[in-house]
Amino acid sequence: DGAPAFVVGGCWGARPAVAYALQSQDELAGLALVCPALKAQVDLSPKNKLRVGVGRIFDEHRKVPVPLTPELFTRNPKYLEFIRNDPLSLHEVTARFFFETAIWDRYLLRQTRLGLPLLLQQAGDDRIIDRGTVREWFDRQATGDKEYVLYPEFGHILDFEDERQTYWDDLAAWLDSRS
Repeated sequence: DGAPAFVVGGCWGARPAVAYALQSQDELAGLALVCPALKAQVDLSPKNKLRVGVGRIFDEHRKVPVPLTPELFTRNPKYLEFIRNDPLSLHEVTARFFFETAIWDRYLLRQTRLGLPLLLQQAGDDRIIDRGTVREWFDRQATGDKEYVLYPEFGHILDFEDERQTYWDDLAAWLDSRS
């Protein structure tokens, strides 16, 4: 009904958020990315990379372990326990998933044509994301309206930090200022 529309994407969800924003810039008032996993520093072992390659050719549904542990997401004991006991936690995906994600990542990291307002909120203690590569991607975007916020002591999942209100307030203020 005429209200501004924003897309907010966090972690792996930043990939579809960026892809959608690239295609729908005229319809959106802005894009906010929270610890976007556009480039991971966590990688598959050589053995599992081989499994992905072989699986992609011969068995794309072959399962490959996700190389993430709860400790990579947060140091907060309360949320570590939550992650460890989450029945919906994903521990393995298909070889095709890893292969297609790698192609998608390369494509998204080459993009520089985001012209809408852009917010990037990043954790300083993020052991999952390659912050330098993501920051370089952010700096190359075409928009003149972009804001980068680093939370030096925060882990990957900003919502799991005791001081998460800071990040929420920053996101809300950015959204309000562009509404």
